[in-house]
Amino acid sequence: MRSAFYHIKPLPGSSGYRYSPIAHTRRHPRFETTVRVRLEGRIIRECRGDVSTRGFMFEWDRKIDVGTWVELSIRLPGTGDWLYVWGRVLGCIKREGRIGVRGWFTSLTYEHRRILRRWLDTFQASHRAA
Repeated sequence: MRSAFYHIKPLPGSSGYRYSPIAHTRRHPRFETTVRVRLEGRIIRECRGDVSTRGFMFEWDRKIDVGTWVELSIRLPGTGDWLYVWGRVLGCIKREGRIGVRGWFTSLTYEHRRILRRWLDTFQASHRAA
């Protein structure tokens, strides 16, 4: 079984945001976006990542312990909006010299989940039509 946490390289000349043909077949499809990560109350870094209505994945340069709390700002391309949420690390996957950190949201309110779901549905529909 292939992992839905693999990295999709942007197409030349594209905005860099596209959906994964594997990740969209999951129960909770994931789409690539920009994620700002605040770790241990002090490290803030903007990186590439994937989000769904349940969880997230972002690229990091080292492993992060399972259970670590992270504060995330998630860009929703095409809307100009950012979601500000907390999450916990579930594990790390090594690939191409980077670490994929995956986790689940712990503070995603009903309203945040609704906004995220609407964005994911719109994003998925626009990429299927393309």
